[in-house]
Amino acid sequence: MGALSEGAEVKHVLLSADKTPEGAVRMTTYFFGFLFYLAAVLLGAALATSVVEEKQNRIVELIASSVPLRSLLVGKIVGSTLLALAQMALFCLVGVGGLMATGEQEFLADISSGLGWFLVFYVVGIAVLACLFAAAGALATRSEDIQSTTTPVNAITALVFILGVTVSGGVREILSFLPLTSTVTMPARVLAGETAWWEPAAALVLSLAAAVFIVGVSSRVYRRALLQTDRKLSFRQAMKLTD
Repeated sequence: MGALSEGAEVKHVLLSADKTPEGAVRMTTYFFGFLFYLAAVLLGAALATSVVEEKQNRIVELIASSVPLRSLLVGKIVGSTLLALAQMALFCLVGVGGLMATGEQEFLADISSGLGWFLVFYVVGIAVLACLFAAAGALATRSEDIQSTTTPVNAITALVFILGVTVSGGVREILSFLPLTSTVTMPARVLAGETAWWEPAAALVLSLAAAVFIVGVSSRVYRRALLQTDRKLSFRQAMKLTD
C-alpha cells in the first residue's frame, strides 16, 4: 500500500463554480412561476369580466363610436400588464427585503443573475395572456358565460406553470425556447447557469414574434365579437365575422 500511494496527490476540483445551487433554483422558479400563474388568472378574470359588463350594459357601443376598438384593446392590455408588473415588483421588493433582514445575502446573490430575465419574460407572457383573456371575454354575452369562454386560456396558464416548475433536463431546454412556456423555464435555466449568452435573447425574440401573432389574432376576435350581444360565440364563429 505504501508503494502504491507513494507520490500520489489528491486534488480538489470545484466543478461549475458559477452555477446556482439546485435548491435555490427550484425555490426561485416555483416562486416566480406561481406569481405568474396567480397574476394571470386574477387579472385575466377581472379583464374578461370588465369586457362582458361593457357588452351587457351596451357601454361598448358608445365607446366604439368615439374610440377604435383596437385602441380600446391596447389600453386594456397595457393597463393589465403594468398592474401585473407593479405587483411583481412589489413582491420582489418584499422578498429581497425579507432575505436581507434574515441574513440570507448569500442566497440573494445566488438568484440575482436570473431576476431580471424573470421580469422581462413575465411582462411578455402577461401581455399575451391579457389579450387572450380580453378576446375570451368578448366571446361571452353574460357574466355566466365567462367561465366557459375563459377555460381554454386558464388551462394554458395552468399548463405553463406546471411545466415550468416540474420539468428538467432536455425537456426544460426545449420548453425554454417555446413561447409562453419560456416565461418560466428560460429564466430558470439562466438562474441554474445552463445557458449560453445568446439563448435567453433568442427565446425572447421568439416570444415577441409569437406575441405579435397572438395579439393580432386575438385583436381580430375581440373586434369582431365585442359588438355581438345576442349570443355567446366560439372562437371559430368570431373569426368568420367581419369587422
